Amino acid sequence: MEKQYQIRKRFLIKNEIQIPILWFIFFGMLLTYMICGIIIWKLIEELIFVMVNLNPEILNLVISRVADKLIRTFVTFLLLIVFMTLTSIYFSNRIAGPVFRLEEDLKKMIKEKIISKIKIRKNDYLHRLVGILNEFLEKVDFKN
Repeated sequence: MEKQYQIRKRFLIKNEIQIPILWFIFFGMLLTYMICGIIIWKLIEELIFVMVNLNPEILNLVISRVADKLIRTFVTFLLLIVFMTLTSIYFSNRIAGPVFRLEEDLKKMIKEKIISKIKIRKNDYLHRLVGILNEFLEKVDFKN
């Protein structure tokens, strides 16, 4: 009988694998944003230093445009964080899902002393490992 898969109720399947990946991506993006922010700030400092002798109306206009662009950059960064978080969850599930399935199926086989084929979703990674393990399980007999 073919096993029916249920709709996932949790986004993080294997926390010890997925959370470090999420933190790595988050801090990498945060560091990138901070470096870009420092570079932009230095450019703005130089621009303001040059414009000190300008007409106050022009200076206010330039500052308001720069502030507008910084706000847009910040909003873009937040959207990018959301996108990268969802993407990293998706791809880490392609690794953590098969690991979770392997653990659960092997525990069940040990408990019930019945060997069965391990199946993972077609879009998951680790198909080669599961294939090799299935070949091994075909040759193993719990009765020995």
